[in-house]
Amino acid sequence: MLERHPLSAAFPEMDEDAFDELMRSIKEHGQREPITLFENKILDGWNRFRACEVLNIGPMTTVFDGSDPVSYVLDLNIHRRHMTASQKAMAVVTVNTWASVGTNQKQTKGKKQKTDGQESVTSGSATWRRLKTAKELATEAGVGTRTIERAKLVDEAGDDELKQKVISGVVNLKEAVDLVRKVDPQPEEKPVDPRPKLTIEKQKYDDLKAAFSQLQEDYDALRQNCKDLGDELSILKAIEQDEAAEKMRQLVADLRIMTEQRDRWQNQCAEMQKQINYLKKNAVRNSA
Repeated sequence: MLERHPLSAAFPEMDEDAFDELMRSIKEHGQREPITLFENKILDGWNRFRACEVLNIGPMTTVFDGSDPVSYVLDLNIHRRHMTASQKAMAVVTVNTWASVGTNQKQTKGKKQKTDGQESVTSGSATWRRLKTAKELATEAGVGTRTIERAKLVDEAGDDELKQKVISGVVNLKEAVDLVRKVDPQPEEKPVDPRPKLTIEKQKYDDLKAAFSQLQEDYDALRQNCKDLGDELSILKAIEQDEAAEKMRQLVADLRIMTEQRDRWQNQCAEMQKQINYLKKNAVRNSA
């Protein structure tokens, strides 16, 4: 049985409804897209493989022949799936961490090369790249740098079970960070409410609480994005102002040069006019 590649496992599986729809499609029309393998594991098409297993259909496969499996899985998954900010950040951090070492430490041995001034290691058919900065990862995931920092903490200090919970959406990064740091949840203060208490099902309450927590996280990510964009806009404005000031200084210098040339030409014209008047007088005197 084929195993799922770690780069593929950085992304969540389909929900039940979408998976049922996929199985119906494969049952009616067959497997239209092949499953991509890398290092004898499934790089893309894990859900198609699961569907084929359930339907007892031999899966159609192909082998990845590119040089950058990380960009490949990101291009296929990060934008086309409905993922939360936590899931996107965790996925991007996970695949980029994997990319810095390859499948394991033994496979990092290879030829070093430099691309655009950045060192990378080539091993087999793929290139393991340097670790990206938090800002680069945030841009890649479309989230704030604060969310990326949380994902990096969970990736470094969390266990595999906790990482999988974040990837699958069971917990968000804020909750995962609290678990890593072993922060005890603060007891909620219960305000005195004179109104009659309303009963609510525990499951509904948990769902609403999880939804609120997710909205809070998305809000934090958006606020961080706005802050990052504001910083970049300030830098661009400063650059534009510097360019405008430089252009103004150049125009002033050009105007000064043109003014001096104008004054010099006017003086020359005045001297020539005097000579013309003198020649005219002599011509009239001689003709008389």
